[in-house]
Amino acid sequence: MGLQADLGKKFWRAKAPGLTLGVRGSLFLAFAVIAGMALVISAGASLMLGQLGGMMSELSGRDIPRLSASLQLSAQSASLSTQGQALLASESEAALAERTAQMQATQRIVGEKLAEIARLGADKSVLDAMTETSKNIGDMVGSIGSAARERLETSALREAQAAALRKAHGDFLSAATLAMLDAQTQMNAILGSANFSQSDALDAARAVDLLGNIVTDTNLMASGMTAGLAATSSDALAAAQEAFEAKKKSVTYKLGELRKGDAGETVREPFARLAALAEGKTGVFKVRQKELDANDYGQLIVEETRKLNRGLDISVKQLVDGVQAETAGLTGLASQRISLATMVMLVLGALTLVGSALFVWLYVGRSILARIRMLSCDGVVLVPVGLPSTYAQRDADGNGVPDATCNVSNAIIQGVNESPWIKSSVSANLVYNTIDDTKNPHYGIYANLGSEFAGLGGDAKFYKFTARASVYQTLSDELDIVGVLSGGAGYISSYGDKDLRIFDQFQNNDRMIRGFEYNGIGPVAARQNGDGFDHIGGTTYFNASAEAQFPLPLVPESLGLRGAVFADAATLYGSEVAGALGTDMKLRASAGVGLLWASPFGPLRIDYAIPLKKEDTDKTQEFNFGISTRF
Repeated sequence: MGLQADLGKKFWRAKAPGLTLGVRGSLFLAFAVIAGMALVISAGASLMLGQLGGMMSELSGRDIPRLSASLQLSAQSASLSTQGQALLASESEAALAERTAQMQATQRIVGEKLAEIARLGADKSVLDAMTETSKNIGDMVGSIGSAARERLETSALREAQAAALRKAHGDFLSAATLAMLDAQTQMNAILGSANFSQSDALDAARAVDLLGNIVTDTNLMASGMTAGLAATSSDALAAAQEAFEAKKKSVTYKLGELRKGDAGETVREPFARLAALAEGKTGVFKVRQKELDANDYGQLIVEETRKLNRGLDISVKQLVDGVQAETAGLTGLASQRISLATMVMLVLGALTLVGSALFVWLYVGRSILARIRMLSCDGVVLVPVGLPSTYAQRDADGNGVPDATCNVSNAIIQGVNESPWIKSSVSANLVYNTIDDTKNPHYGIYANLGSEFAGLGGDAKFYKFTARASVYQTLSDELDIVGVLSGGAGYISSYGDKDLRIFDQFQNNDRMIRGFEYNGIGPVAARQNGDGFDHIGGTTYFNASAEAQFPLPLVPESLGLRGAVFADAATLYGSEVAGALGTDMKLRASAGVGLLWASPFGPLRIDYAIPLKKEDTDKTQEFNFGISTRF
């Protein structure tokens, strides 16, 4: 919309008749006031942040480390409780040594955490109780280790005795088998003798019977010894020993009934060796009883250790609860201060915004805002009309007049002279999107079909159709290379008695083709003095682009930086503006490289493109900064 230059001029003089600062001086004064208010906000924020910083330092330097150490102490205390049972159940000297070292290491960590908590400050009575409990647990660890070692030693002796028992029992059975064969052979010889003696036959039968009873009772005696070695309690061990003694007595008596020279005499020695395994301090029953006593003692120590650990857990919980309460209190206070500071900053910011707006409006005046939008050309005012670097001229009465000293085209002047104008339109878009990641896409399709119809009131009457699509496809999973094919098209046309204005026509941008300025290609209009052209947009465009995106070597993936190479092609042609030149379809092309960044603010990119095919009237721009993906 065109602006009347004389309005701004009259307003300025009416509001500030004696002020000689000028536009630049007035703006400087306005921004100085805004900066002053910003300094007030900064000072208040600095004061608040200083107080918050002290609280955060106290939290990070004392309370949080103390809470962390307390929680770690609790975890180590729980670990001690489980390690005691594992230490007692060690199945070898190597396992015993390893678990002892592990438990001692845990005990050292407990001591270190206690010392750390003491340095950071804590309830002295709780700390003293925890220190004493920790010391007692350390003593218990040594006792558990001793009990476990004694259990291992007696277990090894029990295994040796079990092996000796099996051997001695086997030797007895071998001797008894041979003796039984000899006794049966003697009895058969007597029964088959020509000089049969009933007395000799009875003696032989009695010897066979005695040998059978001796073998049976000895087997039962060996079973009692085996049961003793496997007994899980002192009562079971005593019952096994009682059974052993009874059978031993029976076998001893029956061996005494054997007469000298009987075949069973050969089992006496194997029986004596077997029975001897139950005698003395290393007898099977004594060894097993010692093992049971060691195990019971170890279990007693483990239980006492558990009690101490429970006491330590209670003390740790008290300590943790106290630290958490202090931390929560300080955190709550800091949160209140942060809320207050935020509210104060918001209020000051709002006051700054309102005050600045009022100052600029009331003191600097509307004329400055009008003058910012104007440029002078040999005394004739140029007013921006919406297209970059194009202006319309007006004289002191606000009328559009050609002037040879202002180098703009009649098409732009006509567009301004027709202002103000109103556009009333309806539009619709159809979107298809299967993109996997909008920040860093690797796969998918994005398509957008758009239409716009203007003419439901207002001055503009046209229909517009646009289409654009992008296809993403991973070309190499190993190298993380992604290919992108993009294309687009658009068409606009007027209807009725209204032609298109230059503001309605399509203008190129970096989405259409890179390497050219915004509104730097397509139809043009000659400037008044014939020196140069103004781009006025077109009614039809087509564009296509091919791009490969890849990770940058030696750059960590976490930075979100990627490189790209691309090639673009586009054409923008057709115009309904009178006096338009270059309206036929001409292809433009460019190629270049880009740097993509998945920033916290959204996907950004910077491109360097070299035009490969262009027209004389085109305006080039090698560098471009913009949004990486637009979905």
